[in-house]
Amino acid sequence: MIRGGSEVTMQTLEQQAAGHEILYREGFLDSAGCDLLARCFERCVGLTFKNPMGDPFWDDRYLWITSLPDTEAAARSLMQATRFRALAALREFYGEPELYSDTIQLVKWKTGMSMPPHADNAHPDGSPHDTPWRDYASVVYLNDDYEGGDLYLPRIPFRLATRKGLLLGFRGDYRHEHGVDEIKRGVRYTMPGWYSRDRAHEDPSVHAKW
Repeated sequence: MIRGGSEVTMQTLEQQAAGHEILYREGFLDSAGCDLLARCFERCVGLTFKNPMGDPFWDDRYLWITSLPDTEAAARSLMQATRFRALAALREFYGEPELYSDTIQLVKWKTGMSMPPHADNAHPDGSPHDTPWRDYASVVYLNDDYEGGDLYLPRIPFRLATRKGLLLGFRGDYRHEHGVDEIKRGVRYTMPGWYSRDRAHEDPSVHAKW
């Protein structure tokens, strides 16, 4: 839940998030679907690889939808269906009918990991960014049986204790830079995605018949 303040209803959480241009949908993916994808990651952990951008922080921690073998057809189909649902939710929430899916992944966060605040399409000093086309991002949280790992947006400011099955969506600009608190105990699994107004950056796997 959103930190700071008394217990509030899910509707209130959605309203608070919307006030900061954050899409918040609890129960977006059901528990069985979340478990299926987390187990898939562990079965396919040998298919992870080194980050091609050269940042060791991501080494051996993520799988693209296209990384999954045919033996994981159920997980691949679920990722694809969830991608389309998330894209539809983002288009509606932000009023962006011309929005395209760039990437979708499964990611594992181990105990002790964290991420400093960053934006998905801009650097604060104006220097060139690796992915300037990423206008929006989403995250589906696949578990919540860990300690720490809150998502925070320091420029708003806003902080969320994430929940299993929750979908979050936010802009890629620097006002919505975001970080992840250190995972104090356990393992955190997520399914992030990125989206662009530029169809040239649409992931070809969007059109796969899975």
